[in-house]
Amino acid sequence: MIDRILVSIYDAPLQKTLFVVAFFIILWIVFSVLSVKKGKFAFAFRVINFAVFFVSVFGIIAMTVLSRQEGSFQNNFIPFAYLKENEFLFDLKRSMLMNSILFIPFSLTFPFVLGSKFSWKNAILTLVFGIMFSVCVEAVQLFLSIGKADIDDVIFNTLGVVIGEIPYMIYGLFSRKNGEKNKHRRYKHQ
Repeated sequence: MIDRILVSIYDAPLQKTLFVVAFFIILWIVFSVLSVKKGKFAFAFRVINFAVFFVSVFGIIAMTVLSRQEGSFQNNFIPFAYLKENEFLFDLKRSMLMNSILFIPFSLTFPFVLGSKFSWKNAILTLVFGIMFSVCVEAVQLFLSIGKADIDDVIFNTLGVVIGEIPYMIYGLFSRKNGEKNKHRRYKHQ
């Protein structure tokens, strides 16, 4: 069942996939802004982030480890080697794009697993854990001979982590501006 869902996501038209990803990122930004403006909504937003985080981790493991067959010994440790060899191979470029998309929900939600308020520490930890998680997935593929361990996967997964952190940075800017407005209001009333 999970394999069919994952294959249908992977086989969906690329424009549709990009539209859905952009839609969910915008939706996440809207909800994050609402969580800053309305304190009651902040707890619900954090719970949603926890749920999406755990679903994204399971989805990554399901797509990269659990759905793979044993027996592949084709690995790549040279960055962009396959891209250089197969410049016009659409499936390869799609695969790299999907590797980036796969890690966006992870990095959108992981900072809220670490804490409910914006912090640069959470942003850096998200980047570090995203890279470590990607390296671990590739190491499992290498040592169990499932799938194909590929340095390009780590690079594009990391790109997905960075893309997912951009909305978190927007959230941080908005929450800090909102915090400064509240400080000014408090001083005026004193």
